[in-house]
Amino acid sequence: MINLKKIQLLIDRKIVPSDLDLSELEYFCELANKKYRSGSPIINDEDYDFLFFKELKKRNPAHHLVTNIEPEYEGFSEEKLLIPEPMLSIDKAYSFDEIQKWIERILKSISELNFDPKKLSLKATPKLDGFAGYDDGSKLYTRGDGKKGSDITRVFERGLKVFNDSRRGQGSG
Repeated sequence: MINLKKIQLLIDRKIVPSDLDLSELEYFCELANKKYRSGSPIINDEDYDFLFFKELKKRNPAHHLVTNIEPEYEGFSEEKLLIPEPMLSIDKAYSFDEIQKWIERILKSISELNFDPKKLSLKATPKLDGFAGYDDGSKLYTRGDGKKGSDITRVFERGLKVFNDSRRGQGSG
């Protein structure tokens, strides 16, 4: 648990995540996540991602915020549909060095699988906070649990556009 005064000091950037013990860090990350998801964020996305979540991931990589996909909330269909392709959780990279290490892990894995690295293609997409979806060209799915999501195709009728007036059906993003 963490006291209200310390929470305010964190919000005001008077103290940093390294000033917290693990239980305080976990509590604050859970609180910040809950407030963000309820529409009342207490810190900005960059501080959460680059400071708090990064510190939590370093100190407790098994914490449920690090290992689990966030559930969908109100406003989404209760009926879940199988997404054409699983949407796995993403690893964030904050530096070129982290991207390079990720690529090295991929190359090592495909080597162990006897996969030709020349046939490997990577797709980089910007991460938009608050939304991940899969567009198969006829339906737009939320990420849901990574295997099943809600059909939210109706958002195109309400004004959602495909980036740069590109075509629909390009998969996850």
